[in-house]
Amino acid sequence: MAEAIISSAVQWVGSQLINNATFLFRVKDQVRSLHEDLKLIQFFLRDADQKQALEGADGPFSLFAKAIREIAFHAEDVIDTYIHKLASGDTDYGNILSESVGKEIEAIQSDLKRAFDRLQERGVIRTAALGEGPSSSNTPSLRPQQDVLLTYAHIDDEYVVGLDDDVRNLVRQVIDSSEEESVATQVVSVVGAGGAGKTTLARRIYNNIEVNNHFDQKVWITISQQWNGGNLLLDLLRQTRGIHGEERNSTQAWRQRDIVEKIHHFLSGRRYLVVLDDMWATDAWDAICSALPRRRGSKVIITTRNNDLPPHADGNYKIHEPRLLTEEQRWDLLKKMAIDGRYTGVADIARLEELGRDMTRKCGGLPLAIVTLAGLLRTKHRLDEWEYVNSILSSKLLKLKGPAHYGKSVYETFQLSYLDLPHYLKPCFLYLALIPEDAEFPTGLLTRLWIGEGFVTHDPSSHGNESLEDLAEQFLLELICRCMVQIARRRVSTGKVKSCRLHDLMRDFCMAKAKEQCFLEVSSPTTQSDSAMTISASPQLRRATIHGDGTIPVSSCSNLRSITQLGSVDRGALFHDLRQGIVMRGTEGLRLRPICKISSMLLRVLLLFGIETNDGCLPDQIGNLRHLRYLGVVNTNISSLPESIGNLSSLLIVEYKGINTMNSECGQLPNVLWKMKQLRHLYLPFLSFLPTPSIPETLMLHTLQNLMTLWGLQGGNWMKTQMATLSPCLVKLGIHGISSQEQLDSVFHCPSLKPASRLLHLRLQWFNFVAEMRSTEPLRNNCQCLRKLTLEGKIGDEFTLCFPHNLIKLELCRTQLDLQDPMDVAGKLCHLKVLMLRRESYLGAQMTCDKDSFPQLEVLKLEGMPYLEDWRVEEGAMPRLKDLVIDCCCRLKRLPEGLKFITALQELRIEDMPSQFYRRLKGEKDIWYQGRARRRRGQDFHIIQHIPNVVVHNPVHEEEHESDYEYI
Repeated sequence: MAEAIISSAVQWVGSQLINNATFLFRVKDQVRSLHEDLKLIQFFLRDADQKQALEGADGPFSLFAKAIREIAFHAEDVIDTYIHKLASGDTDYGNILSESVGKEIEAIQSDLKRAFDRLQERGVIRTAALGEGPSSSNTPSLRPQQDVLLTYAHIDDEYVVGLDDDVRNLVRQVIDSSEEESVATQVVSVVGAGGAGKTTLARRIYNNIEVNNHFDQKVWITISQQWNGGNLLLDLLRQTRGIHGEERNSTQAWRQRDIVEKIHHFLSGRRYLVVLDDMWATDAWDAICSALPRRRGSKVIITTRNNDLPPHADGNYKIHEPRLLTEEQRWDLLKKMAIDGRYTGVADIARLEELGRDMTRKCGGLPLAIVTLAGLLRTKHRLDEWEYVNSILSSKLLKLKGPAHYGKSVYETFQLSYLDLPHYLKPCFLYLALIPEDAEFPTGLLTRLWIGEGFVTHDPSSHGNESLEDLAEQFLLELICRCMVQIARRRVSTGKVKSCRLHDLMRDFCMAKAKEQCFLEVSSPTTQSDSAMTISASPQLRRATIHGDGTIPVSSCSNLRSITQLGSVDRGALFHDLRQGIVMRGTEGLRLRPICKISSMLLRVLLLFGIETNDGCLPDQIGNLRHLRYLGVVNTNISSLPESIGNLSSLLIVEYKGINTMNSECGQLPNVLWKMKQLRHLYLPFLSFLPTPSIPETLMLHTLQNLMTLWGLQGGNWMKTQMATLSPCLVKLGIHGISSQEQLDSVFHCPSLKPASRLLHLRLQWFNFVAEMRSTEPLRNNCQCLRKLTLEGKIGDEFTLCFPHNLIKLELCRTQLDLQDPMDVAGKLCHLKVLMLRRESYLGAQMTCDKDSFPQLEVLKLEGMPYLEDWRVEEGAMPRLKDLVIDCCCRLKRLPEGLKFITALQELRIEDMPSQFYRRLKGEKDIWYQGRARRRRGQDFHIIQHIPNVVVHNPVHEEEHESDYEYI
């Protein structure tokens, strides 16, 4: 299956013709001709891949695919090596090199011609879609009511059928009061085959309103085969007690026993629910159960394929096995996902139902197989395409029966979905093998890696003027629409996908395909004790990913194009770590110099996440990697970047953030960024509790005219000369530590803050004792595209407060507004969905949300308003509010009466509020009756009684928990 490799080669060679035209000018005609030959053979490979899938791994097409792969790899090597030698200064030998390279390209083209002839001899046809062939005008066409790409707003909705009885039974078990007298925590094990819907069922229980109201504390931990006891406990601690800012740098020093004690102390006296998803090993249970106190009414739900888990639960252990889907349920699921609302024509629908029922019958009762099949069929618009898919399934699954059939049906639907991918999506899909098992992976990082690898290139004939970032996002959405990638989280403000994951069976399939094609190989521990991991030393291996500790045999893998090392393999923490800067100790004492030697000179991507190096430095030899397009140094102890990074003129993306070092200071950012003229994204640390690199006073950025993201740069005198020369392409700008009025004023000289600005996200942080923002009018008048705005620093009260009309998210911190109520201004923003008023953003005593204000607001956080006494909410305000947080407003006397009218409110979180505020909600403890404390409802209980989830954390009353009381 060589189409993914050829596709990757076509995109890369094409990008080199554009980005390295200077070096290729002597051989540009040969390279362009080679590029056209590769594109030509790519059109024939889809049919070849399908024939290979049908004949098996030992057929002649497998040998042919291997030969094609070797030709594509050789073409990349020849061009990349030539560019590297010229870029390294071998210009004296330019003519000799050009002649030699020209001959090599001619040889490659001869090999391609022979391959092309062999394809035609074997009857391979030119095709562009699964089952697509000659079709007559008589073939009925099923036109969807809207294009598939327009349905992304709904693709993460859970299409669940057949679980209603399971949900009712499990909810009854989980909240069963008859279990209250039991001293030990009860364990419920949900057991079933992979793809049977265990996690979906557990998630339904976890989010059930009755369950929500029954427990004080809920925790969801994903374990999987590759687990680490320390990381699991830290994740458990984070979700219960929390890890506060000042503690984030000390987590590495905590002993496991200390973490267990912190969790045990916090959960003692609380009725809790813990879900342990995807547990494989009994020792994983042992690592966690010691932290869980024996507490009456508390429950643990385990999802597993192993009937023997947990090995001991003091007799309080029940097993639940989800039932397979019936024939009618299978069809119902397929119909909802692939047909409903998409097609017109009664006759066509009748034939579709006949085909659909036949296919679901062949797939068996596993929901995962039906969902994957539906993801494939939702891209098919003609009956003959559905019939072709049905014929393939018939040839693969018709004779299989029993349990073996279930696993085979899942694999074959995966195989069909993969073969049907457009050529540009196949390398993107194979690249997903680097995602750790069951981990949430940030989509922004993923798409930037795709760009760094060269998988995303401009194709004006089909994509117009869209940016690489827009194309990469569209590629990801296509994979999601095909049900090959799952949405983990969406952004509240924009609705875009924030993080994604792979089902573990899909990940196994993806890893196998990537390794089979020498595209990417992953090394990861299978157990906590398995720390010695090594990537194979195949000379053709293109990409290596290591989870945790491991060895990269660079000397044997001279053709590596990508190295990603993820020192943290904590499933629950990977996404959180990238956001919060918490480092989970992973690789210790990693030596980076071998990576930067001549044997790795063709590297395009280098990502180091959550690792420690021997000396806390990135070696000078990093400057040898002249093909490097992506450099990521995230959550490491690397405290400085060398001057030699200025040699990396091909860099598109630099992510240097989350510095975790024992030193209080970092080195200075080298003043060489101006040399990276192709740079599109620059990320630096933006966290107050972690060290940040100092910035040279003479920092130059004026040459970076392709820059789209400048995030985390520390303010300084460089702003006086450089702000006015920044790229007009900026869509994301974040500067912290602005230390003078002149620096702050210079921000408004930035081209991206001028009229017709394309800026989408702006974050500014300045010191109140040296500067204040004198007016926000330039933001309102010039930044009409701005969607997210964060201002951290004093805003002058003598000016009228105003914000851009199209804001979706607004965050104010230390703005010290006094005369102007921020609610009055922000309430008029018709598109605002998230409002965060944080520490000393408002110093007034009264705040009002008027009727009809905040028509779209969904999230509101009020934190650290020391003088706020009275908050009023009129009926009709914030009609769509879902989440409300009130934290440390020490003079606020009560909740506003108007909250009772907000029926959309799903969660209210109250933290560190005065005892009077607490008592008005919960009332006073009265008497004990039949072993349960009875409490009179507080004066304001009627305001919150409609809210499904109310979380109160108050240190003064930490020993009192709502589940311990009955209200009278």
